[in-house]
Amino acid sequence: MSVLPDRAASRFDSLPAYIGLLTNWLTMNLVPATCPPVQRDRFIRLNECEHLTGLKKSTLYRLMRERKFVQCVQITPRTTGWSEAQVLQWVQERIAAASVPAGGGK
Repeated sequence: MSVLPDRAASRFDSLPAYIGLLTNWLTMNLVPATCPPVQRDRFIRLNECEHLTGLKKSTLYRLMRERKFVQCVQITPRTTGWSEAQVLQWVQERIAAASVPAGGGK
């Protein structure tokens, strides 16, 4: 014997169908339409920044001073790090710039 009324029981023939409808309802009613999806990012420390860029500490800090590299962020009073997304974007921009021939090329 079904706990649901006959009309509801026929609508949800299976548990996956019920879960799908419930998920759609929750998404539509609990997540405001004005909230953009959150982009995942994380802080990376110096050793990982060196690994991702192929540059050493002195070069990274010189480029930061010249405003040619991503600025680090103070995480705590004694800890700094870089946004992984910004560092990866910087790397991709360098790769793209290197693939464009200088002076238009032939």
